[in-house]
Amino acid sequence: MNKFLPYILGLLLLAAVVALFATGNNTKNKKLDERITLRRQDKIPYGTYVAYKNLKHIFPAASIFTNKYEPGNWDSVTISGSDQAIIIVCDRFSPDEIEMKNLITFTENGNDVFICARYISATADNMLGCNSSAIDFSFIRVSDLQENMHISLNSPPYDKKTKFSYPGKTFNSYFSTIDTSTTDVLGYDEDEKPDFIRLRAGKGNFYVHTEPLAFSNYFLLHKNNID
Repeated sequence: MNKFLPYILGLLLLAAVVALFATGNNTKNKKLDERITLRRQDKIPYGTYVAYKNLKHIFPAASIFTNKYEPGNWDSVTISGSDQAIIIVCDRFSPDEIEMKNLITFTENGNDVFICARYISATADNMLGCNSSAIDFSFIRVSDLQENMHISLNSPPYDKKTKFSYPGKTFNSYFSTIDTSTTDVLGYDEDEKPDFIRLRAGKGNFYVHTEPLAFSNYFLLHKNNID
């Protein structure tokens, strides 16, 4: 038995080396999950789990609810109340005229509305006095989207102009025109086209951002982007 021991050990060592290389290859060949869901429950690169979980850190005194009802039929906020915020991060923002009027009334009463979507409907564009560049991406594959997003926050209102980037996907949506008499530009894309704006309405503010992938897990966890 002893004379066969070196061969047995040699076979075990060979098997261990093969297993090691097999494991290494599996890790190397593992592909990035490129599904874009923007769902708060999803921990995949293009979900929004990190953004959602950080709401409690950003608004420590707030009660946070999720709601799937249309404006005016909410069960956790009221149009007539104040000191509330509605945050919408989605692929398409397509409200009708009545829904937009409800959102504007909600804002005028002393609330904030934050919308981040790569596609904004003509109805919303018209009522906000702007035009967004987005087209219908329903026929475009995720793999066809450009990579390497570069965006910035403007100064003012921020202390200094700050740039953020990551190697992931980008929709490259922006505002082609805005009403400068009613609109403040808060951020830009790589080509210095506005992608983040604020409109004042009554006692509140209406914020619109056109790059929802800036709130994805992948973007926020890349370097210091979560700042």
